[in-house]
Amino acid sequence: MAGKPLVKSGYRDLYAIDDEAYLIHTLSANQGEDAYVSFDIDAIDPSLAPGTGTPVPMGLNPATVLKCMHYIGATKNILGFDIVEYNPMRDVGDMTGNLILHLLPRILHSIQIRPIN
Repeated sequence: MAGKPLVKSGYRDLYAIDDEAYLIHTLSANQGEDAYVSFDIDAIDPSLAPGTGTPVPMGLNPATVLKCMHYIGATKNILGFDIVEYNPMRDVGDMTGNLILHLLPRILHSIQIRPIN
């Protein structure tokens, strides 16, 4: 890890694109094998995840998120992972919290976090 530059590569504008092939193509354009994944829960459609400070209509569905995370895990060495932008004060009936609890173990399995040497 020492001596390697930290490269930020964001896909914030992809939240409204529910085209898996396009998402995978865009993710594959990111060069490098090491990655830190920060997943914004507001990328998911607010009808499924209303508990965020920035709900964006026409967001991703959870199945697309899982496919993208599986692709990232298969092509990158994941150094760390987090889920951000969850706001329980704005959640409706714990929908977002329950969705995170459903997605988290599947995402962790998909990205196969490895220990840093």
